[in-house]
Amino acid sequence: MLRGPGFAGWDFAIGKDTKLGFLGEAGILRFRAEFFNVLNHPDFLLPNWQVVGFAPVPLPTAGIISGTPLNNQREIQLTMRVEF
Repeated sequence: MLRGPGFAGWDFAIGKDTKLGFLGEAGILRFRAEFFNVLNHPDFLLPNWQVVGFAPVPLPTAGIISGTPLNNQREIQLTMRVEF
């Protein structure tokens, strides 16, 4: 059996609400910052599971991890919303 590497994803969000008096009693400006994969940790693909090819000879690529997925980089998202 081949076992792949673990998955580690750390997400973080922070927000701030500010009352806006000129918009009435319920007027609020909401700011939010979201950070995805904060530590920028790479998550690798599973290892090649084919151990033997068509001939009974072991493949040289057996158990080798060949890359990382395309969507594992750090991402930052900022939002601002006015509620009234």
